Amino acid sequence: TLSVTPSFAAKWLVPRLSRFEEAYPEIDLRTVASERIADFQPDGVDIAIRHGHPPFERGTHSTLLSPLDLCAVCSPGYAESAAPIDRFEDFAAHRLIQDSHIFWETLFERSGTTARHRIMQFNQTSLAMDAAANGQGIALAPRLLLAEEIARGRLVMLWRDESDDQSGYHIVHPIAAKPNFARDAVVAWIRSEAEGTGDLDPLR
Repeated sequence: TLSVTPSFAAKWLVPRLSRFEEAYPEIDLRTVASERIADFQPDGVDIAIRHGHPPFERGTHSTLLSPLDLCAVCSPGYAESAAPIDRFEDFAAHRLIQDSHIFWETLFERSGTTARHRIMQFNQTSLAMDAAANGQGIALAPRLLLAEEIARGRLVMLWRDESDDQSGYHIVHPIAAKPNFARDAVVAWIRSEAEGTGDLDPLR
């Protein structure tokens, strides 16, 4: 059983599951999508994708899947009609979208931006991304979740956070006393898929 957030499931995992089924038809992979942090043994979870900073629970092993790598994205139509963005402070003049991680507020505080800004708030990253794709404004989201949407042309990237933040997505699982083929295969497949997520450059 794999525990992930709803946004990770919708924007990254589900579009790739057919490839897992083709590679490992003998493995019955069950996915639990919830914002609640799963307890491995009580909840019957074998692997979890966690967002944050290690270390995680005692008795677990974690591997970095992808840095947070925040990107500002919007619809192609919004990018064509909106005022130009030459520096980070210019975002304050736009309609902004964020999820419960309040990334916009954090970055404005870090940059010392004092201009007033309007922020549309959602509790899910996937909803913020969908709002941006529908022309509602500019959203901040992790690159790992954005790659498919950008490749399909639903979103364009305007800016990328170049700060060296150790936060990101991690694969976490209990330290096993003996080998577990199914668990190890799922972990290896997820890592391989994440490594295949292409790099992105901001729109010029």
